[in-house]
Amino acid sequence: MKYLQIILIYNNSMKDKEIRVLEKGNVIWGTVIENPENKNKIDYRNIIVNTNEYEIKCSFKYELIEHDSFLLTDEQRKYDVKYNVINKGNLFYSLSGNKLNPKKILITFPGLMYTTSYIQYI
Repeated sequence: MKYLQIILIYNNSMKDKEIRVLEKGNVIWGTVIENPENKNKIDYRNIIVNTNEYEIKCSFKYELIEHDSFLLTDEQRKYDVKYNVINKGNLFYSLSGNKLNPKKILITFPGLMYTTSYIQYI
């Protein structure tokens, strides 16, 4: 398993164009490029591929970096420390409140940031 990072240097000709990652011919990730706010660079991170049989489909230049583990930003690391996030493999969680004999449990899942932000969380 690898974690892909795709970096685009944005220009107006990219707006509304698609970028896709295919693995063994199947689309595993894709998006439509939007104008980034106050930046000229878009950084898509943590796109998981399970084989070396993948390809990037887009009509413009990009930088591709393969990583052996997922990428975290400094902001995410600070958040994890602040909320005592526990990491077990690919599972991250945080417990709060009555942990001894809870009567209810709330499970939430993070959403994705706006596509116009500098870093895309996948």
